[in-house]
Amino acid sequence: MSSVRERLLEIWQPTDEFRRLVEKAAIICREQTISAEDKPVTKLETTRQCEDVQKEFGKSYQKMIENDSSTAKIFDPRQSKLHWIPATFVLTGGSFRIPHNTSAIAIPLVKECSPRIEYYDAHGISSVIDWDVGSLIYMDGKSSLRSDGCGNASCILFVFKKVA
Repeated sequence: MSSVRERLLEIWQPTDEFRRLVEKAAIICREQTISAEDKPVTKLETTRQCEDVQKEFGKSYQKMIENDSSTAKIFDPRQSKLHWIPATFVLTGGSFRIPHNTSAIAIPLVKECSPRIEYYDAHGISSVIDWDVGSLIYMDGKSSLRSDGCGNASCILFVFKKVA
């Protein structure tokens, strides 16, 4: 599994099985992603396919994070608990913030047209994100995702509260 790290952002490429599950979920969410208009974010209804992606993440990916790895500095499964039920969202333009004292994981599903998706760290420094279907984007709290509105991009979003 390959990984790219930039500040408090890390992106993992999916395994073949995970990519297959995400592609199934993306097919189901495609029409809703294209037609979403609420700014900056539209929440989609949960589908069985998205639930399958969530289960696979919980079963496999959390176990793959090694103690003291660069990913564990952002998201340490031993020091995090699920803050709210994962949901599918569409970025339609504008930004949303990851709350302080949390970490988030976005799993891209669909990218319609060519929106520019940027990650802003807690200091306002931005990085353009490759919105690759099925990749796992680990983000630290007090950061945000922003879309320029030149199309829609959907993802499954997990938010975890950091516990001592």
